[in-house]
Amino acid sequence: LEWLVDAAGLAMNPLLVAIEEVRACSLTSGVGVASLCADCFIERPLVRVSESDRSAGMALLDRLITQASRAGMAVVVVPVLEANAVHHRAEGRALVDALSPSLARAAALGVRVALESDLPVDDLRSLIDPSPALGVCYDLGNAACQGYDLAADLRALAGRVAVVHVKDRHRGGPSVPLGEGDANFPAIRDALRAIHFDGPLTLETPRGSDPIAAATAQLAFVRHQLEAGVARS
Repeated sequence: LEWLVDAAGLAMNPLLVAIEEVRACSLTSGVGVASLCADCFIERPLVRVSESDRSAGMALLDRLITQASRAGMAVVVVPVLEANAVHHRAEGRALVDALSPSLARAAALGVRVALESDLPVDDLRSLIDPSPALGVCYDLGNAACQGYDLAADLRALAGRVAVVHVKDRHRGGPSVPLGEGDANFPAIRDALRAIHFDGPLTLETPRGSDPIAAATAQLAFVRHQLEAGVARS
């Protein structure tokens, strides 16, 4: 699973106010949480804000990194999207510079920070290259929406992909069930195998009128793709 931290529920998010309950629930259920998605930074951006707001944001990120580590989560995803998107490389460099103390904390705790961005792969690589504690959350659906070559991007980001959000979209369109959009899943599977990706694959697929049935079908699709890759190799 991926744990969501949004701005609206920040004050009552169990990860921040009841961490022992989160850990106990994970242990008793046998369901682990591999990553945390800090959606709160979309509404509380780290770019184009005052120094005081940015400092407050970095303090929040430090807290999330600490709590993620306590809960056994290996990745903290920071969406660099919408209000928190970077518009040019200089802005991106300023953001990564500001992240530097948080990245040091993450590295010390064995946590990786992963940027989720719609930037082209070359721009994205220029942001993450300076720090081994900084990786990428690659969203298949968003990349397909942008018209990117998903398999080529994944190969170009070898070693830096920390988590993959599995979803499908047509170019310029909304999310659709896996296999119905422009994401080429056999090519994606081959690329992930080629870069020896062993991180989490997180389903971000349409819920439909029956979320359980929809999730079951989408999980079956992913498993079929992975098994087909093993059988072929």
